[in-house]
Amino acid sequence: MPTPSSEAQPQTSKLHTSSGCSTSLASCETGSWSAADLDSIEHHLRMWEKRGPKTWLANTNASKALLHVWLTMQGKTSSTCVKIGNAFLMYQIGLQWWADRPILAEELLFSLDDQPIDMQRVTAFMEETARLHGCAGVAIGTSLVTHDATYSRYLGRYGYATEAHVNYKEVT
Repeated sequence: MPTPSSEAQPQTSKLHTSSGCSTSLASCETGSWSAADLDSIEHHLRMWEKRGPKTWLANTNASKALLHVWLTMQGKTSSTCVKIGNAFLMYQIGLQWWADRPILAEELLFSLDDQPIDMQRVTAFMEETARLHGCAGVAIGTSLVTHDATYSRYLGRYGYATEAHVNYKEVT
């Protein structure tokens, strides 16, 4: 899988160069993920399972999510996991019913060490990856943030606009 040549390229695999560039985990071994990284991923998924900022997170199954992340790290799903600085990013590239070209869709994005992530670097990576795959655009969600409007305004600094809202109702 081709990777961006820009400075925003993630550090995720055994294929590091002297400049710190690498390819995505989808085509690499998972050995480059430290035990601390894996512990942080598990911690975040279990935290959201117990007390997520959104109602839908009450239905989060951390074990299932961890399995999906693990399988993704092994290249066994259509998603890709990368580490960009202290950011964990999982994304998919695929066709949507509304687009005639693929879309890069962020699935999961959070800080591995609870420090702010370099969003400019993360969005630059996603945009360059999208260009390399002929995507029409990049979609970033707000499912894990407490304040959708605030995060959307923050993403607006990087050229992103709110295009849709997801409404959710618990059913029993």
